Amino acid sequence: MRREDLIKEHDIGYETPDLRFVRNADIPDTWPALNDLLADDENRLWISTIVEDFDVYEWWVLEETGELITKFEWPRNEPIEVVRNGYMYTHETDEETGLEQVVRYRVEMEAN
Repeated sequence: MRREDLIKEHDIGYETPDLRFVRNADIPDTWPALNDLLADDENRLWISTIVEDFDVYEWWVLEETGELITKFEWPRNEPIEVVRNGYMYTHETDEETGLEQVVRYRVEMEAN
């Protein structure tokens, strides 16, 4: 997906919020391929993108409006399953024992 393609897609003859976002957002000229998309209980979007390092995904967290809150890298072998009540839940496998478990991480995001 390229920025200019998005601009053409959203340009309906006048400036809409979507078009303004695409033109002004701090995004690369081409977007990475998406792997997964989750919505948390606060209507934020969590999008995992495919990057050059095949050991991780780059996760983007966006407001309902599409405003980017943060980006972070997360191991591919620890998939994020759900984000609820300030916690992110992942599915992890212990390499030595092969045991699978759900692991909970506290998520804190500061308001701008």
